[in-house]
Order: sequence, then structure tokens, then C-alpha cells
Amino acid sequence: MPLSSDRVIDACVHPLPGGGYRMWFREEARGSVTWAADSPDLITWGAAGPVLQDPRHEGPNAFELGGWYWMVTDEWRGLGVHRSTDLST
Repeated sequence: MPLSSDRVIDACVHPLPGGGYRMWFREEARGSVTWAADSPDLITWGAAGPVLQDPRHEGPNAFELGGWYWMVTDEWRGLGVHRSTDLST
């Protein structure tokens, strides 16, 4: 699925554990959910699909801390906090 760069907002990029990079973002044309795209080189990107859908949110921010990968999102009533061991689950 092609990305519409004029509608991608709130992007955050982090290196993947096995190499390459993942970008999380909100695509305004597809609602207030977090989508992901992967890249081997930070130039070529392929959409991976939606990764967080409910509750509706914006502004995903991913980082590594204490052996976990964390993502914080703005749910408008507070922050959503998500964690993963591999940036996929």
C-alpha cells in the first residue's frame, strides 16, 4: 500500500533489532490510528500496516528503555503506554 507523504504526520523512527528501521506515523486519510512502514536504508519505505487502532490517538513516540521497546501515544484524555520485546508485538 503506497504512503501518501502529504498526509503522514506525527512520524517517529527507530532502528529494528534485526536491522533496518521502522517508522510509526498517523496518516490523516486513514483516521487517528498508528501505522508502520519499514525501511532497510531510511530512503526506501514499504508500508507494514496499522499497528495500534483503539483507542483513537495520535503522536506515537517509540524508544528503548530497560530491555523493552516502549511507545507512548496521545489519547487526548491522557497518554497510552505500550511495550514490546521486538517492536512487532
